[in-house]
Formats: sequence, C-alpha cells, structure tokens
Amino acid sequence: MLAYAARATDKAISTGFALARPGDTEQQLAALIQGAVVRLGADGLDHADVHAGAHATVVHAWPMGIDLLAGDVIHVDFGAVFGGYRTDIARNATVHAPTSKQLEFYKPLWVARERMLEAIKPGLTAGELFSIGQTAIESEGLEYPWGTLGHSIGLSIHEGFEIVRGSERVLEENMVLNIEPSHIEPDHARYHLEDALRVTADGARLLSDFSRGDAPALIH
Repeated sequence: MLAYAARATDKAISTGFALARPGDTEQQLAALIQGAVVRLGADGLDHADVHAGAHATVVHAWPMGIDLLAGDVIHVDFGAVFGGYRTDIARNATVHAPTSKQLEFYKPLWVARERMLEAIKPGLTAGELFSIGQTAIESEGLEYPWGTLGHSIGLSIHEGFEIVRGSERVLEENMVLNIEPSHIEPDHARYHLEDALRVTADGARLLSDFSRGDAPALIH
C-alpha cells in the first residue's frame, strides 16, 4: 500500500505540473494535483503546500491566488491518504526552462538524495545518514543549517523516527522512511526533494519512483 501510495503521489504532482500553464495560480495547481491523486485512488487529502517563488520561503504556507510566472521556481510538498496510510512527497518545477543559477541551487539536493539512497542499509544510524546528506550538500557549495534530513512515515506523516544530527537510532529492515534535502534561498524560492523508500537487506528501495527528479520539472 505504501509503495503504491508513494508512486501515485509522485505521479499526481507530475500530472499537475504537466497540466499547469504560466498564469495559473498556486491554488489552481494545488487543485490539479489533488484531483489527480484522487483519480489515482487516494481516499483523502492531506497537506498541499504549493508555492511560487518567494512564497515558498514561508514554510508550510497555504497556496494562494499567486500567479505562476515565467522564471518562477515552483515548490510542492504534498500528501494524501491511501487506506489509512499517508504520503509526503516534495518536488520542484520551473516556469519555462531553469536558469543556470536555479540548477546550482537544485543540484546539491539531488546529489544528497543519491548519496543517501546509496548509503541506506540496516544497521546504519540516523545520525550517520544525516551526516552523509549534509556532507553531500556542503560539498556542492551550499550550507545546510537545518537539523533534519527526513523521518519515518506510515499511519502518520512523522511516526517518531527522525533522521537528525547525532541520532544513534538504527535503521532496520522494512522501515519506511522519507528523506528530504531542502534549501531556502531568501527572497527567491525553496528547493526541496522529498522521497519515500523502504529499507531492505540489500539497501534502499525507492518508492516514489514515478519522476526522475534529477532536474526540476517544466511548466510551459
């Protein structure tokens, strides 16, 4: 159920980006994503943080009647309910092609996501996983001042296992976790990748695997 839910949520966000057009509002994009996830089998809706440009720097703000304009970075942090289980996936898009500067802010998050996925295995501590993600981001030229890089998920969005600095809690086989490297550039945008995965004996199995995620999606 969690595997289907994570992929469907990722697909719903991608569907919203594909259907949106410049000049649509944050609220209209949120409605496209919410409608898509219901058509994909969600029983209910959870959060829909959908923001254009600098509005995303206000964390967990409601979507508003703000237009999606050329050059904007769009931030989506979205979740729904499937059979009582919850999802929490984050993606970025740009209105028209991203600039080189926007890609500079996005790339460190992608690198951190890949390094964390490569490192995950039973026995690794949450603190070690945090350090791997933080080191990857900072090696790409961004500071990472936040104290978290993810959490467990299931019947609630945060179930008590947090990927935080210094934690000695150990990853175990069949845990379902979210990893979420993020960067807020003041007065500009929030860059944010959040994915769901299952810890297996052989490493991480990515569950939110509909979109590639190696670059922001395009709204055009």
